[in-house]
Amino acid sequence: MWPRTLAGFLLSLMLAMSVVANIGFLGILPIDIFLFIALVGGVSFWVGVMTYFYCASNMKKPLITVGISLVISALINALMYTGVLS
Repeated sequence: MWPRTLAGFLLSLMLAMSVVANIGFLGILPIDIFLFIALVGGVSFWVGVMTYFYCASNMKKPLITVGISLVISALINALMYTGVLS
């Protein structure tokens, strides 16, 4: 139970922050609207991924799914940060 909790907590937190950073890099939103979306959307996304970890019968499927999503989101973050995607 603890390995599932720790893996779900850490990976879902990193994925939620990465997705919210992707929204922030778009830069088309005023700061107050972005902060509201980041707070509500980030927490909701984090809770959803944690629930996905607990609903799966084994830990392999959510680890692979969330890991691939995190890599894709981090790659988009890196490309937006360097200016390749703008």
